[in-house]
Amino acid sequence: MDDASGVPIEDQAIGGRVRRVRTRRGLSLEQAAGLAGIGKSYLSKLETGQRRFIRRGLIEDIAQALSCSVADLTGQPYLAVDGRTVRAAAAIPAVSAALHDATLEDVPDVPVRPLEELEHAAESALAYADNVQFDIAADGLSAVLTELHVHAVTGALSPSGTGRAGAGEHRRAGVGRHAGLRRASGDGDRPGL
Repeated sequence: MDDASGVPIEDQAIGGRVRRVRTRRGLSLEQAAGLAGIGKSYLSKLETGQRRFIRRGLIEDIAQALSCSVADLTGQPYLAVDGRTVRAAAAIPAVSAALHDATLEDVPDVPVRPLEELEHAAESALAYADNVQFDIAADGLSAVLTELHVHAVTGALSPSGTGRAGAGEHRRAGVGRHAGLRRASGDGDRPGL
C-alpha cells in the first residue's frame, strides 16, 4: 500500500533499514553511495522514502556496500538451507527472551536444577557451539539461561559452598570457569561470549 508520497510502505521501510545499517557502520551517504555505485542524492532519497527500490539488483548492491544481507534490508526471512539451520534459528526467540526478560526484580517461578547440572549443560552447549553445531547447542539453552538467572537472583550457594554468594562472586566464578574452558580447548585468545 502506498502513502501520500506514492512510494510503497515496503520501500520506505527498506529505506529506513538502509539508513540504520549505514549509520551503524559509520558510513557517510557519499561513502555508501560510492560503494553501491549510485549517486549520493539518490541514496538519500531511497533512505527517506522519496524514491522506490525499482529493482532487486539495487537492493543487492546496497547490501553489498553496507556489508549486510538483502534480508537485513528487506526484513524478509531467508530460506534456510537445511534442517539444522532451521532448528538453530527456531531457538533464537526463546534464547533472546530468556536473555532480555531477565531482571533482578522479576524472578521466573520455575523449578531449577542444581547449579552443577546447569554448569554441565552450559559447558556442553559451549562445546557444541565451538564445533559449529548450533542446533544442538541451542537445544534447551533458554531453560538453562532462565534457571541460571533464578540461581543468580535468589542467591545460590557460593562456589566455595560456605553461604550465599554476592553477584560479584557469581560473575567472577562464571568468568573464571569460562576462561578455563577456553584455555582447555586451546582457544584462550578468542574473546568470550
